[in-house]
Amino acid sequence: MWPPPEDVERLLSLQTRNRLERFARERSTRQREIANARAAAGSLRGGNYLTDVVDGAAELWREAAAGIIADHLAIANDIGAGVEEIEGLRERVSRLFSDAQHDTVSWISELIAGQSAFWKPLVDRFCNVLSETRREAEIAFGREKLRRRAVASKSQSSALPQPTRRDFFLSHAFEDKDSIARPLGDELKQRGHSVWFDEYELTVGDGLRQKIDRGLVESRFGIVVLSPSFFAKRWTRYELDGLVAKAIVEDRKVILPVWHHIGRDEIAGHSPTLADMIGVDSARGIDEVAAELVRALRAAL
Repeated sequence: MWPPPEDVERLLSLQTRNRLERFARERSTRQREIANARAAAGSLRGGNYLTDVVDGAAELWREAAAGIIADHLAIANDIGAGVEEIEGLRERVSRLFSDAQHDTVSWISELIAGQSAFWKPLVDRFCNVLSETRREAEIAFGREKLRRRAVASKSQSSALPQPTRRDFFLSHAFEDKDSIARPLGDELKQRGHSVWFDEYELTVGDGLRQKIDRGLVESRFGIVVLSPSFFAKRWTRYELDGLVAKAIVEDRKVILPVWHHIGRDEIAGHSPTLADMIGVDSARGIDEVAAELVRALRAAL
């Protein structure tokens, strides 16, 4: 477990000693005040006096314990502590509170001065308060650990290159590039939408599978230009499988079919699932096809 550096330990020890010494002074002062009040009322001896003294000490201990916790968390901020350092400071505070419990038992033993009947209930009374402050310390340091872990995680993720979100991934067969794919991609771009299209993305030396996979991940929707050529190609089926997997994982509509020189019955012969999806026929013209695709995008936003 992380041990505080020497200068940090020295500062924490000084702060803790000041807190504990103040607690001891104020406890003695409170005890005298209670004794004087009880003496004036003629009821100095007995359980009520002892209970008042222990309760007064418990109230002061809560203040001291809160200060000790705050001191350690302040140091954690000053040194930019991570999760391991927070855990080390938590253990340090836990040891301090355990020592305080031993000191309290000794103090109560001296307080009751032979009145053994009061020993156990008074010790239990104060130890309950010690347990409460120990739990408060665990909660405080536990929350700080979670916060530091979240900050570290966010910092790490923000340091990674963030994927570029595109509106559409355009999947098509090479034979359909001139007649539908390129005009459709250009039209969508003119309408202000981002499109993953092989001619926009691929350069000499690129790994085709890697580029396609990245495009599938980064795109909201996949436009699939279904045609006789589409179903004859290996790469188009690979892209289609990727879009199907994306739809399953993200549990939403992903595939936007465009029918190009093909009908529902022919599509059903290749894929009944695709035939069941509503598509837009390229015979309606590029403008109308693009408008329908944009409408589907906006409906999902």
